[in-house]
Amino acid sequence: LCALAGYGLTWRYELRSLDRQLSDRLTLAGHSVAAEVDRFRYLPAVAAQDARVLGLLRGGDVAALDAANAYLQRVRDLSGVDEVYLLDPKGRTIAASNWNRTDSFVGQDYAFRPYFVDAMTRGTGRYYAVGVTTGKPGYFLSLRLGPASAPLGVVVVKVDMTNLETAWVRADEAVGLGDRT
Repeated sequence: LCALAGYGLTWRYELRSLDRQLSDRLTLAGHSVAAEVDRFRYLPAVAAQDARVLGLLRGGDVAALDAANAYLQRVRDLSGVDEVYLLDPKGRTIAASNWNRTDSFVGQDYAFRPYFVDAMTRGTGRYYAVGVTTGKPGYFLSLRLGPASAPLGVVVVKVDMTNLETAWVRADEAVGLGDRT
């Protein structure tokens, strides 16, 4: 009877210990994701302030388009994000940091993506998902330009999570990311 009671106490102690370890790992993984995303949270607002972006959204010509594409490409290159792109009020990409590549987002319709819908309705959006065009996972941050009653468009920044995933693999951590929506 004593051995059985001892076994039961040991079992409960080990389960609590395992629960604490898992909770600590979950907290650490959550903070890692938040830190990676927070590094770039400012970027949609910065891109939205640029005259080239605003000029294109306000009906710019081919020169405005070229200038906006070049600017978004430079923002991507300097910041280290995966991509930066600009959607019109209907969700179609009109300029992008990858404008000159075969997998360009230009012309793609992202109106169905939660980060676009949220930005249009609430002003900002964020969403973790696999990219529709690239097939690569990323964390999408978005910001509506203009008021909800007369939006000009949405700036989107895609944050590549590969470095974080690589660090987890090296640490032999099995972590899965998902979004509630």
